[in-house]
Amino acid sequence: MSWSDWEDWKAGLYFPTYTPEQVTASVGLLADPDAFFETAREMVREWPHAANHNLRNMWTGRNAWVGQASCLYAHGSPAAATREAWGRLTLPQQTAANATARALRGEWEVSDVSQTLFVV
Repeated sequence: MSWSDWEDWKAGLYFPTYTPEQVTASVGLLADPDAFFETAREMVREWPHAANHNLRNMWTGRNAWVGQASCLYAHGSPAAATREAWGRLTLPQQTAANATARALRGEWEVSDVSQTLFVV
């Protein structure tokens, strides 16, 4: 499978420009653990190729990808907007968002029994 098959790439995750509204929407999503978790859960279900690549590969920034892809999925914010939004969160909000991303990863790893966590 090629990177061109990844749903996040096709949706514009790496698009270089963004709006202030996308940053604000990303702050709102990342600061709400329940909404973030539900969005992330739906995103990994709808974007299986991107999730498989980004959650299986231990050397990638898996928490960051969960946040960036979830914001893109929810309201079209590219990764650059989500990175700016991350800087606007308080430390407790960042900690909670990381915990949410870890919980999503854990759920994905357990539910996706056909996948292995390490690529040989």
